[in-house]
Amino acid sequence: MRIGLIGWYGHQNAGDQRILECLQRFFDGHDLVVTRSLADAAVRAEELDACDFALLGGGGLILRGTGRYAGLIRNLRPRFGCVGLGVEARHRDNLQLIEAIKDRAEFILVRDEQSRELLRCPRKTVVGPDLTFLYPYEVAEEVGADVCGLNLRPWVSWHGEFEGLHDRLMRRLNARMPELVADSPFSRWDPDRAVEMVRRGFDAVVPLPLYFEPGGGNDHGVLSAHFAGVPCSFSDDDLGRCRFVASMRFHGLVFACQKGIPFLSFSYQPKNERFCKALGMERFSIGLFDLTAVPRTIQGLKANHASLRTTLLQARASYRQVISDLMADVYHKVAGTAHRSLGHHSLHPAGTGGSQD
Repeated sequence: MRIGLIGWYGHQNAGDQRILECLQRFFDGHDLVVTRSLADAAVRAEELDACDFALLGGGGLILRGTGRYAGLIRNLRPRFGCVGLGVEARHRDNLQLIEAIKDRAEFILVRDEQSRELLRCPRKTVVGPDLTFLYPYEVAEEVGADVCGLNLRPWVSWHGEFEGLHDRLMRRLNARMPELVADSPFSRWDPDRAVEMVRRGFDAVVPLPLYFEPGGGNDHGVLSAHFAGVPCSFSDDDLGRCRFVASMRFHGLVFACQKGIPFLSFSYQPKNERFCKALGMERFSIGLFDLTAVPRTIQGLKANHASLRTTLLQARASYRQVISDLMADVYHKVAGTAHRSLGHHSLHPAGTGGSQD
C-alpha cells in the first residue's frame, strides 16, 4: 500500500522528524511518499496521485496565508484524511484551505481543542495527543542536580499573529530599517533577558536545540550567542540529564512531558499555551512580551517538582493510550483502500498495541 504524507518533514527539526519516525514505524511495511511542505506536495502532486491514500498532518500546518494550497487538497486523486494536525489560525487568507480539508477529508485528527474549534467541522474532527506519543521517549531517571535545559528559537521581537497583517508589515519594516524596529518603545521579546533570568534561577543551564536546518532560522545560532559547545543534533539523552526544561519549541515541551521532566514554556505560539493548559499547567506558560513571571515560575517548578513529574508521567501514559487507539482507527480506515485494491493481502497496523519502552 502506498500512503502520501504531507507535512513539514526533512528540515532537521527534531519534533517533525520524530513525528515522521512514529508514522514510519506505525505504517511499517508500506510505501510512504514523504513531502517536505505544502509547497513541495503541490510540486509532487502526480506522485501523490499515485498513492492509495494521502494524509495531511503532523504539526501546525494551517497557518495564515496557506489558502493558496486549497487546490492541492481539492485535486488530490487518492482518498484523504488528516492526522496530528495543528490549526494555528482561521482567516480569509487560509479559509479556502480549511474548507477544502473539510470537504475532502474522511476524518480529521487534530492535536488540540482549539484546532477543532478553528476548523468548525465537529462531525469529522476528533482531538487527540501529539503523534509522538505513539512511541514516546523513555522516562528519564530523576536528576538530583539543579540543571535546566534551555531551548530558544529565532523569533520576531514584536507582538502580532504569525503571518498576520501586522507581522508582515513589521517584517518589511525590519528588512528596510532594522534600527527603527530595534528602537521601538513597545514591549519586545528579549531573548538575552530570558537567558539571563533562567541562568539566575538554576545552578546550571545547558543548551537544548531542536532545529538545525542551515540558514537563519535554526536554534543553534540563537543558543550559540549565549553558550559554548551547543550540540549540532538532538538527543533525548541530553534532555534526560536535566532536572528541568525551559523551551520555546512546542516539542521541547512534549518531549519533556514524555520523559517526566517539569518544564516552563516561553509561549511564542498558541500551541504552547494549549499544551500547558491541557496538562493543567497554565501558570508555567509565559508570554514572550512580559517576562516578570519567570522568577516565580521557576520557584514554582522547584517547589512542585515531585507533583509535576507525577502529572507529566500520568499524562504520558494516558496520551499514549489515547493516540494509539485513535491511530488504530485511522489505520483501519486507511487500510480499507488496500483491502479493495490488493484483494487477499492482509494488512496489520504496526505497533497499534504500543511499544515497549
